[in-house]
Amino acid sequence: MKLVLACSIALAAVTGCGQTILIVGSGGAGSTSATAGTGTSSTTSTSAGNGGAGGAPTSTTTVAATSTSSAATTSSGTTTCVPISCAEVGATCGVISDQCAGTLECGTCTPPAICGGGGIPNSCTDPCQGGAGCCPKTCPSQGFNCGMAGDGCGELLDCGTCPPGETCGALQPNVCGAVCGPPKTCAQLGFDCGAASDGCGGIINCGGCPTGQVCGSAAMPNTCLASGSCTLKTCAQLGLLCGLANDGCNNVINCGTCPAGATCVSGQCIGPCQGGAGCCPKTCAEQQLQCGPIGDGCGNILNCGTCPAGQICGAFTPNICGAVCSPKTCANQAINCGTAADGCGDVLQCGTCPTGQTCGGGGVANVCG
Repeated sequence: MKLVLACSIALAAVTGCGQTILIVGSGGAGSTSATAGTGTSSTTSTSAGNGGAGGAPTSTTTVAATSTSSAATTSSGTTTCVPISCAEVGATCGVISDQCAGTLECGTCTPPAICGGGGIPNSCTDPCQGGAGCCPKTCPSQGFNCGMAGDGCGELLDCGTCPPGETCGALQPNVCGAVCGPPKTCAQLGFDCGAASDGCGGIINCGGCPTGQVCGSAAMPNTCLASGSCTLKTCAQLGLLCGLANDGCNNVINCGTCPAGATCVSGQCIGPCQGGAGCCPKTCAEQQLQCGPIGDGCGNILNCGTCPAGQICGAFTPNICGAVCSPKTCANQAINCGTAADGCGDVLQCGTCPTGQTCGGGGVANVCG
């Protein structure tokens, strides 16, 4: 007996190349079988000849196959399904159907890559490299150097603390700044006597006057003047609402304190939310954010809530809900049996076939035949 193979059976099933088996014998009818690829199995038979020495060919059989699931006919006449691999369909993550009623695990993605995040099912895409999904931000990338802030993807960042004399969010959210500039000196204020405010809530002593002079008048506070020229002033007359001040005659008066959240600057109460120095906290709505924890710009944390089912916080925009992957059903994939992938990393159960049919048996994956 002599066998001649045009290519391997495995290669024939995947690439469609043919296999030829020539059997030459004696004492009976010979046979020739050829295999070529078309996508579904087909058989053509021709019978002729008689017995005898030499084995004249009596039948020819052709079986087709492709690189996806294929049906192969065995010598006993039964049909089997040839499963695909992850590599054949370019799948690098998640679960897919082997198109023969089974499933394949194609691996997982390395964070921050997301399976199906780029809109391509079962493909890893890094959201920081242009893919869909949430790309977390750092403190420096947001220009922050203090307090707690959100990374835009539902996680918290600690951006550190401020040095002495500075406050987090004093002038800009999550940025260190001084509520009050450097305290003023007597020389900078142009004063030569008495007690005066340094502009930051403190009191400085600018000294006394020579004999025969007094310190200050209504028109010229903290200035040495001839005796008898000093007139006492109240906080209201001086137009001051807070802090310590000179009454114009070398006496210190207390003009009160500011309400919570406001800062005393040069005798005036300035609220941070009214354009003054200090930190004005922002709400989720003011920042137009929908989900996850974020910073209020003043070192505190806000929880902006969660996303509805099927959406992810920060999928496309930090702290905004969005859908990364839209799963498919058995029906919209036109399949009716076995297990299949939904394109988003999960598995679908598409049912079983009736008696006499097998899943994928007709050469079409996940379809009864």
